[in-house]
Amino acid sequence: EENIRRDLVETLLQEAPSAPSFTTDSEFETILGQMIDRFTISQSEASIVSRRRGRIWELVGLDDKRIVVSDAQRDRLRYIVIRDLIRNGPLETLLSDEMLEDIHSVGLKHIHMDHKVFGMVTSNIRFREREILTRYLRAMSERIG
Repeated sequence: EENIRRDLVETLLQEAPSAPSFTTDSEFETILGQMIDRFTISQSEASIVSRRRGRIWELVGLDDKRIVVSDAQRDRLRYIVIRDLIRNGPLETLLSDEMLEDIHSVGLKHIHMDHKVFGMVTSNIRFREREILTRYLRAMSERIG
């Protein structure tokens, strides 16, 4: 599913210049959801619809580039892509807790939190690859300034 997510994000980034403009996160979320629907096709739809695939269709720009996913995958992809592109990525749920005082991340180990009520707590969240962690930290620092 990670490969499907990467392919979908790549497609969304390629198509972003032609997407409508937005002024709020809510508008961005709506547009992103519509784009995800446009560039994915459910397995049940794919079995019914005749899809244009192959080199000739690709050369004339009429090939069907939609990614085949199950309905459950589409829902998960929508949540993850919106969480990562609009919100705060995998730490979104932690950052929304007002009782959280500090977040500790040491390399690729599990994230630890200093909570006002529960003290030091280890989460089940961790970054599995150094490249993903580096991209996340860079994106967060660019947002914060």
